[in-house]
Amino acid sequence: MHLFVGVFFLLSTIVLEASSLLVRYPVSSSNGVHRLDGEAQEHITVSPLAPSKQLGGDVGRGVLGNTSGDYLTSAWPSGESRNQGRFFEFKITAQNGFEIEYETLEFTLYSFKDKKMNNSLGPRFWELRASVDTGGVWDSGSGGSIFNGDSSQDGSIQLAFVDMNDYSGSIAKIEVVSANSLLGAIRTGKTTSFRLYGYASGDGQGGFYNVWNRGSDLLIHGTLHPMDACETAAWGNTGLSPVISPVPEPSNIALFLSGLTILFVFMRRRR
Repeated sequence: MHLFVGVFFLLSTIVLEASSLLVRYPVSSSNGVHRLDGEAQEHITVSPLAPSKQLGGDVGRGVLGNTSGDYLTSAWPSGESRNQGRFFEFKITAQNGFEIEYETLEFTLYSFKDKKMNNSLGPRFWELRASVDTGGVWDSGSGGSIFNGDSSQDGSIQLAFVDMNDYSGSIAKIEVVSANSLLGAIRTGKTTSFRLYGYASGDGQGGFYNVWNRGSDLLIHGTLHPMDACETAAWGNTGLSPVISPVPEPSNIALFLSGLTILFVFMRRRR
């Protein structure tokens, strides 16, 4: 009987913590909006995907005019290093009582190219960076960013670097794998900020792309872990007041009741 209970508990834990799609930004349906709303699992809060103030309001349809499916701008800087004020940004927060472990990020980048010369007129270089620094430190050199429990010299971590000259066309499909090895588990109440920087640009457009589903929406996969009251109290942002553990989802309740039924039948047969 002890073995049966142990196996049942393990199965319940797997159901609660299975890897899944946590957040989606539907680039495929973007039709000229300045801020693109995200879709998230329950217990996760997300900000819209939006341009920085310096990047400006020139964001929207681009490649095929009135066709939905891209989120682009031509306001990227021409310099050979990233401009700290020009980026796309989105934020993900685990609600109280939960933590997020990121695993993969998928998206497709577009950078307008001269087909004859194969030169990028949109941004040549892209960097995707992340930070959990509450002070918004991205390059001060003062540290304070906590990933896997360590402080880094830079307040942010690079998740991806893309050189569009490595691609024959204007489109680059990107998948960041094993993001948890860089980010670790983001504790309850913590917000992870993600920024996409583009630079070394001419006057061409660049950004996220999924026209006619030929690319990918911006997808974030991972695991959402429920935390018990003691863990939540220890890691919460607002002091050490205990938080009631989350109520199980209906599917997990059903699994639990099924397990009790099987256990009841097992015990009756033993008698």
